[in-house]
Amino acid sequence: MTSPMIDECVTALRRALPAAIADEAADGLIETYEHHLARGAAKQAAARAALAEYPSSCLVIVGGVAASPQLRAAAADLCEGLGVDLCLPPLKWSTDNGAMIGLATWDYLANQVITGTLEPVPGLGMEAF
Repeated sequence: MTSPMIDECVTALRRALPAAIADEAADGLIETYEHHLARGAAKQAAARAALAEYPSSCLVIVGGVAASPQLRAAAADLCEGLGVDLCLPPLKWSTDNGAMIGLATWDYLANQVITGTLEPVPGLGMEAF
């Protein structure tokens, strides 16, 4: 079992990237986290060390978990320490996944980021993703 911070990063990777790339990145992040644990680091320190070895300019946390004040505070501390931006949805949008999808869609449309069609596709199966 990893830390909530690592779990959230792995989940974000798997949502944002093609499966093969996400799996490789997630495996590396988890292995690095476990390496730091094995060397005696506490869970929080191991998570920070692992994330520092996989630099990013931004940490994005979405979903219902983004409403957690504890996670928001820990992520803010982590990002400040690593010098990366923290991107969180407004709290009022964090408890409803449908609202967050709508908010993300609004941003995509406002920035003219459109892939594929916006028309509904009846009977579309999950295997298409």
